[in-house]
Amino acid sequence: MIHWAFFRKAPTAKWIQILWDARVSDIFVPYHNNSHRYYDMSGFNFSLVPIGPSDCPATGGGTPLGGNVCKEVHDRGLAWKDWSQVRRGEEVVLWGALGAGNYNYVMEWTFRDDGVVMGRVGATAVNLPSEPLETHMHNPIWRLDIDLDGFPGDTVKEGTHTEFLPTPLEATDTKPVVSRESGLDWDPHAFHQMNVYDATLKNGKSDPTSLQLVALPTGGLSRHEEDFTKHDFWVTLYKPTEMWAAQLPTYICPPEAVTAKRTSFSGTRAQCIIILAMKMANS
Repeated sequence: MIHWAFFRKAPTAKWIQILWDARVSDIFVPYHNNSHRYYDMSGFNFSLVPIGPSDCPATGGGTPLGGNVCKEVHDRGLAWKDWSQVRRGEEVVLWGALGAGNYNYVMEWTFRDDGVVMGRVGATAVNLPSEPLETHMHNPIWRLDIDLDGFPGDTVKEGTHTEFLPTPLEATDTKPVVSRESGLDWDPHAFHQMNVYDATLKNGKSDPTSLQLVALPTGGLSRHEEDFTKHDFWVTLYKPTEMWAAQLPTYICPPEAVTAKRTSFSGTRAQCIIILAMKMANS
């Protein structure tokens, strides 16, 4: 769990809050023969496995932290170039491995010096011993409570890029406000993204600043018989007790307003749930 996260553009710039609470809230594992439909976080009491110098070596920029978490500081390669002017980037990575029976889920958060935050999950160790050849999927679900520049005043907009409209050789970009709790779908051909705006935060050009959420699936998008898998993004009103992916449809029934009240700079606090799939074709 990441609780809290801040970013600043320069050593003397002010800190800008980005996240209040970010976590992998569940990992849904359905088997193709329907023999198992596991919820590896809400259905069990698993914990992080111990780590040591071999997991988190100092020679690789690693520092073991409390709670079986490893911190690594990396050179992330070329970040910017303008002829003879060159800048290399850096990043800090925090990871831990959830001991989920026969699996170790490596859960990783990367914070880059350009403001990008990345979340990744990877399933390692061995297949289920009783069905080692059965194909199945691992679906991590991220729960992100984004408090851009602090709470309150955040509004979510759905970004879409459309080519050749209204006339040939032109394009349009639209960002309608997501005014009520809902489940939304991600279309890479439309450059879909969720944009979280603060009511007052602006950049150096006096334009509104947003945090852009973009899905980076490693396979196809998850669609199963469970209702919560029917959408890729879920925008919900922040409630600390609403944690579990399987309950998402009930959390938005009836849907509540999630648009900030800009006039008084007080209002709702929106969180985004992202569901992506990792298909494991076992053989």
